[in-house]
Amino acid sequence: MPNTFIIIKGQPKALQIERFQMGNNGVYDVKFKSSPRTYHYRYSDVVWLKDAVWHDHLHCKVYIGGREQHNVEDIRSFQHGDKRIGVLHSAMDMCKTTFMAAFKW
Repeated sequence: MPNTFIIIKGQPKALQIERFQMGNNGVYDVKFKSSPRTYHYRYSDVVWLKDAVWHDHLHCKVYIGGREQHNVEDIRSFQHGDKRIGVLHSAMDMCKTTFMAAFKW
């Protein structure tokens, strides 16, 4: 999992992005791995989380909607303004899934 995490229009996209940079006029230029085209997103449509803090998944319990999550492979948290956003990576049914949640410490 990368040390940065990118959310576009509310959807996690970090693992799908080949190139990402701040463009002109307050837009981000995004090149996805699946397309030769570069897309442009308004600053307000993008959340770029940086400087990940790694948490040992072997010593943490993760709950989403009151249910404990199993098969957690990786947990990172990112500071975003006055909030800390958590991202976990889980292997379920042989496919990789990324979840986002607000952490409570």
